[in-house]
Amino acid sequence: MGRSRDRAARPASPLRHCCRRLEVGPPASAEPGHDRRLRSAFTAPIVSATLERYGHIDAVVNNTGRMGPVLERYGLAMPTELTAAAAVYDADADTSIHLLPEALWRDAFELLVLHVMRMCRLVTDQMIQQGGGAIVNISSMDAVEPRQCYPIGTVRLALHGFVKLYA
Repeated sequence: MGRSRDRAARPASPLRHCCRRLEVGPPASAEPGHDRRLRSAFTAPIVSATLERYGHIDAVVNNTGRMGPVLERYGLAMPTELTAAAAVYDADADTSIHLLPEALWRDAFELLVLHVMRMCRLVTDQMIQQGGGAIVNISSMDAVEPRQCYPIGTVRLALHGFVKLYA
């Protein structure tokens, strides 16, 4: 209670709000939710501005985001209807993950893994110096059980492994 929070999250509006509050403003034409270079460029300034303004970072919540906008950029779409059986296995599902472009895998890795790694690197030393802190990472069940209908979700396995080692 009595504490403020700042956040660097997607979609664009929360990130823009956070940047405005901390006076670390992205260009008006930028879309942080879809430009990995912009998100990467603003992670360190947001952490620095938060430390300057509040003097500490007690907790960080990393929400790994949804893949829908990334898939759409490559002309793909998330399944619209899933049954419980199809969520795990669907004999009719397109299993040609070898045809997905490498750039899509890179964007997925940036969205789901690298921003968490980047944020953890930036806040850990500060949290150690102040005697503690908490980092919570929100992902999905794909880190435990990949789904055939959502092949890019397998990238979350890398996040799951990183978090286990980092803890």
